[in-house]
Amino acid sequence: MSKVRTDKSVKPYELSELISQIKLNITQFAYSVRYMPTIGFLGILNKPDTNEVRESFTVNIAKELLRQGYKIMIGDIEGVSEVDGIKVYPLDDILSKCDIFFVFSSQKKYKELVGEDSTKVFYIGGG
Repeated sequence: MSKVRTDKSVKPYELSELISQIKLNITQFAYSVRYMPTIGFLGILNKPDTNEVRESFTVNIAKELLRQGYKIMIGDIEGVSEVDGIKVYPLDDILSKCDIFFVFSSQKKYKELVGEDSTKVFYIGGG
């Protein structure tokens, strides 16, 4: 399995290890609220200010979690409605409909959008 690097502040992970950690965060959140949350993925682009998602490990994570039955909403891309068969939602929809957020970007704009509540916002690094 190939290694992926999220950004300089996050150690390299194998994709399966990263998915396991995300699932653990989801499970802990679900246990605390007593329901399975809707999960928002933000910052899925490979490069800021582009529509580049080719080989995005974030999209691969979303696909795997969707395959396993998790309710995932991804967003970030202006004017794009689908990536690799996954619907892309407007940021407003994700912010209003999701219970827990995984941010795959170190861009400051995401902290402004979702805040830093460590019980429901998880910063993974660059997508």
